[in-house]
Parts: sequence; structure tokens; C-alpha cells
Amino acid sequence: MNIEQFQKRPDRGLVIDVRSPKEWEYGHVAGSTNVPLDELPDRLNEIEVDIPLVTVCRTGLRSKKAIEMLNEGGFQAESLDGGVTAWAGAGKELVRPDGQLGDVLGSEPEPEYLPSDQAKTRDNFMEVIFGLQERYGNREPSDQEAKAFMREWLTEKGRSPEEIEKILA
Repeated sequence: MNIEQFQKRPDRGLVIDVRSPKEWEYGHVAGSTNVPLDELPDRLNEIEVDIPLVTVCRTGLRSKKAIEMLNEGGFQAESLDGGVTAWAGAGKELVRPDGQLGDVLGSEPEPEYLPSDQAKTRDNFMEVIFGLQERYGNREPSDQEAKAFMREWLTEKGRSPEEIEKILA
């Protein structure tokens, strides 16, 4: 589900953030509950069956794995498209456990001397690295797997098939 659909829902249900506790502490959607993906199978008994569930992670990859687990367990679950990266990118606030405003990477604001194109390149790089980690965990993906991931990521960023093939050549 996209951000607009999520915000229009009269009852958002339970928002489950499946990132690590450290990532969640940096910044999360207000009212979300942190249940890391690797703990989810063991914690299904803590989740009410009769309420709608929305999963969220950094970019949407872990939360898609989470909805598979939840739906197989008899829950009604959807994923927030693009995760907290898209949420923050749409100008929506992320909060920390102490109630202060948070951010996706847990970093300080960009230094004024860092040009915005360098900051964007860094953010894209970090998004790809976290996405690969979400998908493949601690193992290094094969070249074929990495290219397939990059095709998917570039498609989500609106690149044409021709541009993608040029980039991956």
C-alpha cells in the first residue's frame, strides 16, 4: 500500500516495523511496534489476529517477507511501499523512542558543505547496501543476484529498461 492509502485508512491497525531495534530507535513511524524480521516467527502469538496489519522496514524488502509470514499465519497484512525511506521522502515525520524527531539513517543533518548531488549519491548507495543486506542477509549475493536486485531497484526508481541495461552493462 502506498503512503496516501495508508493515511486515508480510518483504522491503521497495527504497524509492525520489522527493522532491527537500532534502526527503529533512529526513527520510525509514530505508533509503530518494533518486531525485527528474524524474531517475527517466534512472536506471532503476540499479535492480534482480528486487526489489519501494516509492515514497514527501511525500503520495503523486509516488510514484504514479513507479510508473507503473517499472511501464511492467518493474519491480514500489507506492506508500506518504500518503507520509512519513502515515508521520510514524502515529508512525513519519523520519531525516536524519546519522542524527538528521528531520521532514516540515524545521522546528523547534512553538513552545508556537502553538495546535494553527493548527498543523494550517498543516500542511494546506502539504500542499495541496506536493500542487499535485507534480501541476502550476511551472505554475499552472486553477480546474477546482485544484477537482478539492481534491475528491480532501478525500476522502482523509474528508470527505463534501456537505461537499466546501460547502467548494468
